Parts: sequence; structure tokens; C-alpha cells
Amino acid sequence: LPCLQNIFGVILFIRMPWIVGQAGVVQSCLIIGVCCLTTFLTSVSMSAIATNGVVPAGGSYFMVSRSLGPQFGGSVGIIFFLGVSFAASMYIVGAIEILLNYLVPQIAIFADKWHNMRLYGEILLILLVCIVAVGVKLVNKLATLFLACVIVSILCIYIGIFGSLGSIDVCMKSAVTPENITYSYLLKVPQAECAANDGIVTPGLTNLLDFENFKSNIGPYYQGSAQIAPGVPVNDKDTDVYNDLATSFTILLAIFFPSVTGNYT
Repeated sequence: LPCLQNIFGVILFIRMPWIVGQAGVVQSCLIIGVCCLTTFLTSVSMSAIATNGVVPAGGSYFMVSRSLGPQFGGSVGIIFFLGVSFAASMYIVGAIEILLNYLVPQIAIFADKWHNMRLYGEILLILLVCIVAVGVKLVNKLATLFLACVIVSILCIYIGIFGSLGSIDVCMKSAVTPENITYSYLLKVPQAECAANDGIVTPGLTNLLDFENFKSNIGPYYQGSAQIAPGVPVNDKDTDVYNDLATSFTILLAIFFPSVTGNYT
């Protein structure tokens, strides 16, 4: 259960669609394959070490320190501690981002979104500390409930796809790259203001069997920082949807990799 809970993490919900949009279908599958292959080889190595006996408290640290010595065990233990700490921070920030941007944006107190994320992130962190302080037994008892919530959330993604076919319109605008290639990008304005910003209201996903749309998303769509399309800088940061960092295969691989490290727990 802990492995599944970590694999089905925040990256899957708030970054996977963006990764596919940037890398395309083929390279997104390659990213997933590389990450899964890396963790598979690690799992095989850990399985070989775990055959030496029953693994008590300590997990991977106990296995490595008893099999390869305290020097290796200490090094792995420190790295594992830092990795889990950064992972906890990532999950907290991701949960608060979903909470403030999609679920209940009305609870925002400050005008600066980062102040709101810090405030509610601290509250969530204190709550998690209290749960952990009670003991691991409580966490294990709630593991099935937490996993059920994650699975229901994944099912809601597919329900939303079928439920929103042809019912969501978006405001689009065209941009021409230096290579004279025309791209369409989103505007974050109300539909009533779309025409005033030189945009066109376009229907969203209308057909799951749209092979032309699928074919246009096979290849990569990497953009630089502050760009609305490859090689096209943002015009208005208040209305244009743009990349806030430069993307590449290695960067997207690094972003997605934490979502497959659940077997390390």
C-alpha cells in the first residue's frame, strides 16, 4: 500500500498532462519507460538483498547496512532521509496548489499566491506531524482509506473526460514561430473578453477518436522560458498561458521521476 500511495502521487495529477503536452506522446512514453526501468532494476537489487532474512524496522537502511556494511548503510540512510524530506515537501506543495487553484480558491487570504501556499502548507505540515506523532500504526490503519481516495480520484479523471466532451469551450490565439510554423495557445481570460484580446472561442475535446489531434501531439513541443510557443516569447503575462521554465527531455524526466519512486519506501 505505501508503494501504491507514493506512485499514484501528486505528479500524476498536476504535471502528467503538462509533460505529455510538452514532450509529445512518443517521448512521454519514453520518459515513463526510463523511469520504470530504473526503479525496476533498483527493486530487483533490493529483493536480492532482502532474501538474506526478515527486514525489521529501518527498511532500506537496515538491508544495506547489514549486507554492505555500516559505511554504505549510513550513506544510503542520509540520502534516503533527505529524499523523503524533499518528497514530503513536494507532496504538501502539490496538495495546496490543487486546493487553492481548483478546489476552493475562495479560501485564499493573501493577494500573493505564494503567501497562501506557505500558510496552508504550514497547516498541512502540522497536521501530518500530529498524525506521525501518534504512531505508524495509525498511518497503516488509514493506508487503505487513503489509497481508496487516490483510486477514486484517478477514476474521476476518466469520468471527467467523458462527461466534458464537447461541453467546454476555450479561448485560443494563434502565434507564428521563427520557422513560420503556426501554433495555437490558450488565453486565461473569460470567454466574454476573448474577442477583445484577439482570441477565438474554440470547442475543447469533442471526440475521443480524433486521430488528427492525436497525430499533431505525437512529436515534442518544447518551449523556452516565458514562451507561448517554441521560439515565440510571451506578449502579455496577464492574458497569455506561457511556460515559466525552459523544457527539455531531461528536465521533464527529472520532474516525472519522483512519481515512480514509491517502491523505495
